[in-house]
Amino acid sequence: KEGIKQLLLLHLGYEMAWLERDLDALRELEGQYKVFGNLSQLQEQSRENLHTYLFEAIRIDSKEVYEKHLALVKNKLDGLMVKFKDSLERILHQYHETQKDLDRFLRQQSLEEAYRELTAQFNLLIPPDFLKSIPYTQLQHVPRYLKAMSVRAERLAVSLPKDQGKMEKITPYLNQWKSLHENTSLSESQQSAVQELYWMLEEYKVSLFAGELRTAIPVSSKRLDKFLEKFSQI
Repeated sequence: KEGIKQLLLLHLGYEMAWLERDLDALRELEGQYKVFGNLSQLQEQSRENLHTYLFEAIRIDSKEVYEKHLALVKNKLDGLMVKFKDSLERILHQYHETQKDLDRFLRQQSLEEAYRELTAQFNLLIPPDFLKSIPYTQLQHVPRYLKAMSVRAERLAVSLPKDQGKMEKITPYLNQWKSLHENTSLSESQQSAVQELYWMLEEYKVSLFAGELRTAIPVSSKRLDKFLEKFSQI
């Protein structure tokens, strides 16, 4: 895998040089990112995130397959930094907005238990090294997940019982995800499925608590049940 990556980097010298140049433009986001780390950390984690996306594992056993994969990577590189920076900028903006909303609608209203619960979910979604834990293809959706938290917090402050009723629908799935996430004996394919389940649950939260934001994929309790049933067969 590493050998193929190095060969691709060799053939993509010009394109990767431009990518490195574009990484320097992330200094524009240094102020918003400082709660997570410095500019050097931002650039290094961004590079790692993008390289993981560009050079994902694939079985290459012939020149023809390699050349097709090289063309695919070149296609991925087209406009990549523009889209990456846009997603990152929107994440950082909504991160700070949601943080303020949780404080305003929950902590300042003495809804301490709800504040602790949503803050824990907030920190799980956006840990300090979130660019290591959130794959590139998922970054575009994160601002919507954060916005959904803000919408939920505002509505929760108006009607706690209504929020609790919705939480009852998703809590069993969150518990199942937590149990699977903490299982250290899962195979690589099972770990990938657990990550997929996490993002499905984020979409389910959107549908339950902020439906007007719409989901990126169809999601429901039935679909989650079906996914978990398939997981047991992996």
